[in-house]
Amino acid sequence: MLTITLDIIGGFISVLIGSWFFTNTMEYVSSRYRVGASFVGAVLSPILTSFPELVVFLVALLLYGNVSGEDVAVGTVIGEPFVVSTIIYPIIFVIAIIGFYLHYRSDMVLEVDRVLVAPFIVVVAFFPYGSPTSFHEFTPG
Repeated sequence: MLTITLDIIGGFISVLIGSWFFTNTMEYVSSRYRVGASFVGAVLSPILTSFPELVVFLVALLLYGNVSGEDVAVGTVIGEPFVVSTIIYPIIFVIAIIGFYLHYRSDMVLEVDRVLVAPFIVVVAFFPYGSPTSFHEFTPG
């Protein structure tokens, strides 16, 4: 049990350090190449953060092209956002509540930059069509 706890703590610390490096790298790229923070945050960052899922997807389809490979590929692409959202959203809400009670925030409203409203609306509108059930309905074979 102690080993599992240490593994979880070590993994959490690794993720925090990696996230810190990744954020600083994205800020450096934004300033170095004079591209806007919205472009880096909305386009470049998602491409780089989804690269591991892309590799798993391609390996599953190319090396295990049968039904099990398809299941792994679809599970990776569809399942990863659910896993991330179940971890990240509660953390965001807890940080917002702590910030409110420590008087770093004046209200409990989580605001979205106006530039990102349209992409969020598109994702929310089309998200139900990306479920594993609907994906299999349109897959040939």
